[in-house]
Amino acid sequence: MKQPEHNKLQLFTAEELAKPPFSIASRSTIWRWVKMGAFPKPIKCGRFRKWLLCDIEQWLLEQRKQALQGE
Repeated sequence: MKQPEHNKLQLFTAEELAKPPFSIASRSTIWRWVKMGAFPKPIKCGRFRKWLLCDIEQWLLEQRKQALQGE
């Protein structure tokens, strides 16, 4: 099922990405990956840094593709 485009504009903090339903990694690991260039850069929203859902989805798809190629 395809998500409506407006859902892809949802924004998430590192803290939100570290908790379910994402549970990608700890906040510190997410920020370390950003510094290493291994995770999408966040956008600035006032004094906060947040990620677009579409950027996270794309990153997850790339991770899956790499994992499948490594099998």
